[in-house]
Amino acid sequence: TPVRAVLVPIDEFTPQRLAMVLLFWAHALGRPISAPPILSRERRRRLVLMLRALDGGATGVSQRALAQGLFGADRVPAGPAWKTHDLRSRTLRLLADARSVRDGGYRDLLTAGPALRLR
Repeated sequence: TPVRAVLVPIDEFTPQRLAMVLLFWAHALGRPISAPPILSRERRRRLVLMLRALDGGATGVSQRALAQGLFGADRVPAGPAWKTHDLRSRTLRLLADARSVRDGGYRDLLTAGPALRLR
């Protein structure tokens, strides 16, 4: 039989890498895999909103129109109330966070995966 091996560098990401090796090993043997979700449901939901905000911002729509697209037109107030509304702040934060992820913060998502817990 051929020799199979995995080379795992030892650094700050070793626990995540070892966890992925174990998942791969289980998959290769046809064993059921019960990996924990890498991102919580709320985190995935926020990432989707961030992508939508980034796409909308790239088209040049106004912040108010962007908020209407993200949260529903009926929830976004008209007139001067918009300037101090919570949805305006949320929209601006989503845009800022989306740009941060686009500009390199996505790497942090790669380290959020399952890791072996050492005692």
